[in-house]
Amino acid sequence: MRKYLIVSLNLALVFIIYQTTFANATSTKTLIDSVSPKEIKSTIYDLQKNVKLDQPDIAYESRFALRVKNTNNPSDSAFDNSAEYIYEKFKSYGLDVEYDPFILSTGFDPRGRVALHGGGTYEVRNIVATLHGTDAKNDSLYIICAHYDSCAFNSRDWFSKWKTMKAPGANDNASGVSCVLESARILSKMIPQKKKSQVF
Repeated sequence: MRKYLIVSLNLALVFIIYQTTFANATSTKTLIDSVSPKEIKSTIYDLQKNVKLDQPDIAYESRFALRVKNTNNPSDSAFDNSAEYIYEKFKSYGLDVEYDPFILSTGFDPRGRVALHGGGTYEVRNIVATLHGTDAKNDSLYIICAHYDSCAFNSRDWFSKWKTMKAPGANDNASGVSCVLESARILSKMIPQKKKSQVF
């Protein structure tokens, strides 16, 4: 039930944005009819499998945030792979896309008793996609977002096996990401995009 609530809330947000931004250009029914359950389901499946983009025979089945290439605690780059998948989806819709990298350091918990994920420094990335508006006088900004990492904290031995343990995360949070991507797909068809240099 929670998955459908998340999907509904994300899509409801898109409809509100559409209603307040694009007036009567297209009916709400047309917008709702544009939502593709098949596309949403396909994206959730892709994210939970997280098939290696350059080696389709490998499926990470995890998007844990510390499984990255750029780290002093060697990992398998499952998280980077999912970031690239999301980046390419946004790009295919004609949006301006960029990575927003930042360094995540782990260590001991506040009580100093247990090392969190073995310690280390990790470069993780947000993916930022921009769909530019067409009204130069309107400086409104709408953000539709979801976290794309997954974890299995409730699984036995998770803290010692996170580098290899499965965490497909269909609900944590592939369902949210699929709604963000579906929103981008729909809205990108309804808003003619200009190049960055043409945006006011």
